[in-house]
Amino acid sequence: MATYSIDTAKAIDNLVANGVEEKQARAIVETFILTQDDLLSKKDLDLALQKLRTDLTDEIQTVRTDLTDEIQKVRTDMTGEIQKFRTDKTGEIQKFRTDLTNLVTKFREDLSSQMSAQFKWIIGTVIGVNGLLFAVIAMFVYGLG
Repeated sequence: MATYSIDTAKAIDNLVANGVEEKQARAIVETFILTQDDLLSKKDLDLALQKLRTDLTDEIQTVRTDLTDEIQKVRTDMTGEIQKFRTDKTGEIQKFRTDLTNLVTKFREDLSSQMSAQFKWIIGTVIGVNGLLFAVIAMFVYGLG
């Protein structure tokens, strides 16, 4: 806090010379002397501002450090979660591939057996039709009986 020295007699004379009654001038000067402990100088304000800036800078740095730590913790947690997800999904994908391969294999086997049965039926039909055709040709060639 700043302390100012003033010549109280000169201050009272100056106030009286400018139209203030002497009793009021004395009261003003005495009030100023009593309250000068509450006055701040520019230097006092600059010091307080510098301390405030330092405190805020320190607090900002603390918050930055805390946020950096929290962000790193979240990254670590997320990396673990992502890895776990990948592992789970890789297993599920592998199981799906195995199931799909088994279904395709079964489908091929079923299709092959159905084609085999149909092929046998077609061959049987072709042989039967050929036999019938030979019989009809023989009837025409050798007469109708």
